[in-house]
Amino acid sequence: MAAYTAARAPVVELEAILAKTILTTAEVAQAEALLDKAQASGVISAGELAAAFKVLDEAKIKDIAVTKAQAAADKSALNSRTQYELGVLGGEIATGNTSRIKRSVPALLNASGLTAKLLSPVGLGITAVVASLALFGKAVVDREQDLLNFNKALASTGDFAGTTGAQLQGIAAMVGD
Repeated sequence: MAAYTAARAPVVELEAILAKTILTTAEVAQAEALLDKAQASGVISAGELAAAFKVLDEAKIKDIAVTKAQAAADKSALNSRTQYELGVLGGEIATGNTSRIKRSVPALLNASGLTAKLLSPVGLGITAVVASLALFGKAVVDREQDLLNFNKALASTGDFAGTTGAQLQGIAAMVGD
């Protein structure tokens, strides 16, 4: 009887683990090891074996779902260093201390992980596109400013030459060709 009780010990321990509502990854691994011992010694019935596998499979699914939810929550939350840097940056803006913002912005980018994302191949591509759009926008604004300055200079002559801005641009185009 003592030998049977000793051989049945893994099954008793397994049943204690499987009775829990939620199993950790370590408990699932321990239960699988106990299940292997019980199966090897032949002290577990086919019905108990099937039930134990079903509970372990459900526990693994729950564990995967919990792990994914925790990982998503960890990614969406700001870490303490990022929160600190946001506070520092907000304080510097509120006090008008703009000279320190030059140091706070890179620290914030580093603390939030954006520096690593910006330096990835995708981040560099996005940065290049944004920079080229910004340069194009600046070129358009500069062109409009030059045209405005040209029209102001033309108006300040009091139409001395007797030509309009459009006529001068046409003459410039003909000379350029």
